[in-house]
Amino acid sequence: MHVPRVLGIILDGNRRWARQRGLPTREGHAEGARRVRDVVDWAKETGHITDIFFYTFSTENWKRNSLEIEHLLLLMELFFKTRGEELARANVRIRIAGQRERFSPKLRTMFAALEERTKNNTGITVWFGLSYGGRAEILDAHFKLANEKKIPTEAELKAAMWTADLPDPDIIVRTGGEQRLSNFLTWGSVYAELFFTKTLWPDMTREEFTAIIREFGKRQRRMGA
Repeated sequence: MHVPRVLGIILDGNRRWARQRGLPTREGHAEGARRVRDVVDWAKETGHITDIFFYTFSTENWKRNSLEIEHLLLLMELFFKTRGEELARANVRIRIAGQRERFSPKLRTMFAALEERTKNNTGITVWFGLSYGGRAEILDAHFKLANEKKIPTEAELKAAMWTADLPDPDIIVRTGGEQRLSNFLTWGSVYAELFFTKTLWPDMTREEFTAIIREFGKRQRRMGA
């Protein structure tokens, strides 16, 4: 049975989870942040997942109301202060992909410090997509190569991307019931196996996560052939 090594997750359903319980939206995001830590642990337990990419904050998320964005940015800061430190101590390597320049200097410094601190860790690599969008990533790579006098090869374009060091995902999971990728890993998702679940992100369980990994092992991956 083949096993996945690279996993991408579209975290969807935090706001609906909160609404169903009569809670403020920020409580849904907070519970979703706790689930991120759980999923990292479950991924480590498989013994074969090397990279996991959480689609945490998209380029489109900036269009939300200012109060929700403020709460998301505060939660982001708290997450990286606490959970980030936990992940660092657990031998996890942390990477950030996205438009860093759109965040405050304080957050940018925090991102850089965590990446520097964990760069020599040898465990699973955990990626956070922050102000991330697949189209924006490709455009940014083209901009970096704009002075080249020739059309870039696929390898050259990939090397200029925010996710240059991320192998193409074997699995992309989307929680919350929607069945689309929503601008996630536009370049790297071409041969990913897609798993859509109605489970809201904060309700993700170890049992469902394990079931997805097992289901992947049953699929025949033809990779375009």
